Amino acid sequence: MLKEKKRNRARRHTLKLFLGLCVMLAAGGFLGRNLAGRVQEVSQKQEIPFAPIVIEEQDVSERYCYTLLAEAERNVYKELLQGIQDGESEIYVHLSDPGRVNEIYRYVLTDYPELFWCDGSTRTTSYTIPEEYSVVEPGYSVSGTELEMRRAQIENAADAFFASVSDELSEYEKIKLVYEYIINTVEYNASAPENQNIYSVFVNRESVCAGYAKATQYLLNRMGIFCTYVTGTVRGGDTHAWNIVRCDGAYYHVDTTWGDPVFLMAENSVPQAEQYINYDYLCCPDQELYRTHTPDDRTQYPACTETTYEYYRMNGMYYEMADREQMMEVLQRSIEAGSSQVSFKYPDQTVYQQARELLFNGVLEEAAQYLGRWYALSSVSYYYQEDEEAARITIFWQYE
Repeated sequence: MLKEKKRNRARRHTLKLFLGLCVMLAAGGFLGRNLAGRVQEVSQKQEIPFAPIVIEEQDVSERYCYTLLAEAERNVYKELLQGIQDGESEIYVHLSDPGRVNEIYRYVLTDYPELFWCDGSTRTTSYTIPEEYSVVEPGYSVSGTELEMRRAQIENAADAFFASVSDELSEYEKIKLVYEYIINTVEYNASAPENQNIYSVFVNRESVCAGYAKATQYLLNRMGIFCTYVTGTVRGGDTHAWNIVRCDGAYYHVDTTWGDPVFLMAENSVPQAEQYINYDYLCCPDQELYRTHTPDDRTQYPACTETTYEYYRMNGMYYEMADREQMMEVLQRSIEAGSSQVSFKYPDQTVYQQARELLFNGVLEEAAQYLGRWYALSSVSYYYQEDEEAARITIFWQYE
């Protein structure tokens, strides 16, 4: 933790900040390193070459972290945003508290995943004479013609996706489409280059949670849907990133990384996992997500209390109680329809355990026998995937 020193009007304070750069682990979290900054005191700066602010209000008003700031800090936010967009090596801002400047800098990068060339590091120097201000020196991973080439590659990939999106889709359908698109087109790779930004997703097609979440945010923001970037921890204390979206006026969590079948393959070895999207993390409420995820307390995030667009409720796979006859009827209908899979989602671990006891003490075996009779099979194969934390069981049927 950086120690705050009292300001001296004849001195300047230099604060270096390195935002956590993270690599996702296959187990579901990602390792982060956060290098503490140091404060230097040197002589005062003489010139204050402030550039005019030209960022339009409508360009930032829907960005979540921007809305958390007071009016004076919003001007600092705009100064930082404009400077990064222009590729400035030094950005002058009207605030002399380097710690707060760095926090606002973090807000800008949180709100704007399209600033992929900004690597998250910065050196911030504050001055109090002849007036109070700071100079921010952002870290850029790429610049010049290389930056423009990469920007064009990202936009071309995004435009190709948007070409397949109908204007008639509802907000939920658009969110679901983005969720599925990223999961289906990106390979999870903890060693992927550029994995902290959207270039890894749209061009390299390999990333970790930071890339997944920023790409989700980028696409949904361009579609006019509110989406913010969330950081926190998951089971075991691993650092992680996901999103909060607004759908029909209510807020929901979306975690495209945990929707990727790589986790199902790694943890459960289900043969069909590479074709399976985990919808537990599409538009879920706090009550569901907080079983496994804990958001950071550095940012006040919107409460996600609605369940209207929770996937399993919407698709008739959510059950308030464990009922043997109901389970058997659902399994038989799925077999008759030739469904590749069928899921049972429950409100908590207690009901889940009751359902599990029924399923694995006769129901599933009876359903398998029904499968054999219905399709006249000499042998029957099926697989199942249990997720106690999500209170869900999924059965995968084999028809050959």
